Amino acid sequence: MSVVVQEMVSPDVAGTAFSIEVSTGFPAIHLAASYGLGEAVVSGHVTSDEWLIHTASLKTIKRVKGSKKEMCITEEGKSGVIWAPVPDNMRDRLCMKDHLAKQLAEKIIIIQKVYISLFGYEHVDTEFGISKKGDIRMLQSRPVVELDTASIQTVD
Repeated sequence: MSVVVQEMVSPDVAGTAFSIEVSTGFPAIHLAASYGLGEAVVSGHVTSDEWLIHTASLKTIKRVKGSKKEMCITEEGKSGVIWAPVPDNMRDRLCMKDHLAKQLAEKIIIIQKVYISLFGYEHVDTEFGISKKGDIRMLQSRPVVELDTASIQTVD
């Protein structure tokens, strides 16, 4: 038994990163991110921005701009979180630059190798936060234990 004490991160951008495109099994890092705390993405409260980055080449295959209507944020000196509207000028652009998405993909590949080596799990689901300065914090990671590939049909 152990206890982890972790500094609270109040990110500018946060989200999730999968070491595989879960719905198809395609070998790519899938990133989903939005402004504020990761709760907005994890809960499905917002339509997040998304990137699909090929694992072997680290080239961006796809990026999708989400609506990101609200963000979950902390208020200085107060406990808890609030939901605030995202200004239009922020909604009209991706919440992070491609170089940060690539850096995240590189970190996910490292985490994935650790999970394979230590635990035998091939793929990971990781949450991250990014500060205003562009500092990336990996917050937690867990194995992806089941892929949703049952509905995929191959075409001859």
